[in-house]
Amino acid sequence: MSFESQVERALGASIVESDFAASVETLAPLFKDAIAANNASGLLKAFDYIVSSREDQIQALSDGNYPKYVEAVTKLVQARDISNDLHVKVNEVENLILNSGMPVVEKRKQVFEAKKVHNKLEEAQSALKTCLTVLNMLNQAEDLVESEQFAGALEELNNLQSLHLDSVSQYSFGRLVAKSIPALRNAIRETVLKSMRAWLHQSRKISPGLGKRAFAHTKVRKAELAEIVKGDPTLEGYAINSSVEYVLSESSASNESLPIDSVDFTPLLQSLHIYSLLGLNSEFRAIYESDRKFQRQFVLPTTLSISEPDASDLRVHLETLAGFMIIERETARKTRGFWSQTDLEDFWVTACQRMTTVLVPSMQSITDPKIIVNIREVFCTFVQTIEYYGFSASPTHHFLYALFEKYSSTAKREFADSFKANLREDDYMPMVVSNSELWNIICSVSWYTPPPSVLKPGFPRPLPFSQLYPLTCASMRNFIHDHAVFLEDYGINSNTADLLEVLRTAVDDVLINVVCKSLEQQLLLESREQIVQVLVNLEYFINAARQIEQHLFQIKRQYQIKQFQRDKTMGYSSGRVPLKAVAAFRETRKKAESRVFELVNSKVDDFLDIAEYEWTTPQRSDTVSTYLTEMVNFLETLVDSTLNNLPTEVKSLIYFDAFDHLASSLLKMLLNSGKRITFAALMNFDQDLTYIEKFVSNIADQHSKAGAGTGTSIYGKRQEDDNGLDDNKDAGEKNHIEHSLTTTFLELRQCVDLLRSEDSDYNDINIRMKKYSRVKPKVAGILLEMKANIVDGEIPVEEEEARQGSFARVKNRATNLGKYYARRAHSRSASRDLDN
Repeated sequence: MSFESQVERALGASIVESDFAASVETLAPLFKDAIAANNASGLLKAFDYIVSSREDQIQALSDGNYPKYVEAVTKLVQARDISNDLHVKVNEVENLILNSGMPVVEKRKQVFEAKKVHNKLEEAQSALKTCLTVLNMLNQAEDLVESEQFAGALEELNNLQSLHLDSVSQYSFGRLVAKSIPALRNAIRETVLKSMRAWLHQSRKISPGLGKRAFAHTKVRKAELAEIVKGDPTLEGYAINSSVEYVLSESSASNESLPIDSVDFTPLLQSLHIYSLLGLNSEFRAIYESDRKFQRQFVLPTTLSISEPDASDLRVHLETLAGFMIIERETARKTRGFWSQTDLEDFWVTACQRMTTVLVPSMQSITDPKIIVNIREVFCTFVQTIEYYGFSASPTHHFLYALFEKYSSTAKREFADSFKANLREDDYMPMVVSNSELWNIICSVSWYTPPPSVLKPGFPRPLPFSQLYPLTCASMRNFIHDHAVFLEDYGINSNTADLLEVLRTAVDDVLINVVCKSLEQQLLLESREQIVQVLVNLEYFINAARQIEQHLFQIKRQYQIKQFQRDKTMGYSSGRVPLKAVAAFRETRKKAESRVFELVNSKVDDFLDIAEYEWTTPQRSDTVSTYLTEMVNFLETLVDSTLNNLPTEVKSLIYFDAFDHLASSLLKMLLNSGKRITFAALMNFDQDLTYIEKFVSNIADQHSKAGAGTGTSIYGKRQEDDNGLDDNKDAGEKNHIEHSLTTTFLELRQCVDLLRSEDSDYNDINIRMKKYSRVKPKVAGILLEMKANIVDGEIPVEEEEARQGSFARVKNRATNLGKYYARRAHSRSASRDLDN
């Protein structure tokens, strides 16, 4: 297809469309191709061709229809004129309409503008209402903050932020509100934190008052329990804070309002609640713990001086600590998990350790037991108060133990001073009681059971011991009683055995180191009467020590009953708490017996020093030697007076030791008499021996009757025997002592009999074993040589002087007298020195 055909076809289509835009779109590709092909001239030629072709076609059409064409043109012109007229009229009508409709248009325009303003106003009103709602909620939150309704304020802020803040976020007001919400929350947090810290400060200030009221409440509970126990003695074993006491005190008026009820925990609980709402529990716990630990430094001082006799300064400190701990316990209970129970118990243990560290050194200078008792009273009230609020008393045991030891040491010092004063005032004489009241008191206090022979009607009545013994027994009872009372408020815990061991050790200490050693020192006295009285007192102190063992066991038993269990940790046998003092007293008693033996033998030596046998005399005497009768009189007087209050077996031992010493001395005197003696001198010696043998036989009979209960001694049997506590002396051993007493002079008798016998008696073994079994072979040789030289008459003077010069005899007698008087002088001097 030629280029002209394409253009013509396109122009034809555009004419048909009668739309210039469409024509342009139809011809556009042709223009584009012509420009692309640099064929614009061709395009123009095509257009010229088409125009001329169309003109030719129009000319051809118009050549045959010209009149019609002219007529049509004329009509068209007319129609055009009419149309123009109509157009003018239409314009006039249009102008008329326009002129008449302008006010309406203006009003319509005004109405439209008014609607736009109205819509804007409605939008502004809606926005304003939303902003007012937000502002009201914000103001309400601030009002709640001012009225300290912080939880409600946070709830308002949360509602504002989650429900309403987005609707005003496009406004600057909304952005300001969004920024103010965190600030208001911080303000709430700071306010409650300040309130909590103010509460902590206030709680520390009220701790002393709270502790004081808690102490008073404890004392009221103790008084109420005492009244209940008074009405029902079966409840006596139950202590304060026991489950039974809790049940009994449930309906008590004292428990209707507790001291802790006066403490307002609202600031703390409110702060905890607000921080919980803010999701800051950990932060609040850290702040609270830090602040509380800082306050603990003021509750637990590093030093404390107990200067008041009533321990009031200690009471103030303990009241403060008690109030603080009670608030801590109530805080843990009300917050339920916020304050760890483990942390609280750890702090309680730390507080007790610090308290022990501070208080124990401060007690070192205290010497008055009454002050220690006041400290115990205050501290026990503190422990009972704390225990009532759920704290364990175990951490306080170390201080209680130290306090009890301190009390025990001061009590021992006081006991020692009292005992030494009583010892200085003791007259070392058996007591004589003038009335029944004093008699009953002494018997009950001294663990003394008088024998029937003493219980005669009327007064005065004698007692075997001196006044030192009942005074010491009374002091000992008070000593133990005071210790037991000191332990009464300590409570029952697993450490009771330790405290009772302190009591046992203290009792042992005073009995051994104060009583026993002091009595042992008195054995240095030279007075027989005083030494014997010490021995009598020792007999009773042994019995008292055994009775104290039983008394201590009863105290231990009472604690076992309170614990509802048997405490086997102390290893004591049933019925008594063993004391070392019993063995100590027994050992001192042995020393006292030895000292009595020594003094009696010394007196025997005094008589022997003045004894003299004329071994060369040809005359037999009809009377016993003077020294021997004086010695027997002395022994009889000694036993009937000084030794009267000693047990029968002790007196037998004294006799035995004295007679054994006398027998040995007489045998030595006989053997040293010389190789030649007269038969008359031997018979005089035999007469003295027979006299002393009869005296010993009578004594043995009397002691045998006394052992069978027929004696009149106010002592009777040993006190240990009366209580079934025989000092390892059975009946066989006692009989052995009595038998030994009768055989004391058997060896001497056999020696004298050997001197008087036939020559062949000793050579016969059967006769020797029967009649001279006690004679030693060496002694028998000396005796046989003497026997061979016995003179039946007077020894020549020259022979006697050759054997022993007269001057030597006088010198020997003077020496013996000098020894006698020297011993007496030394005895008096030592007695005076000890008394001074």
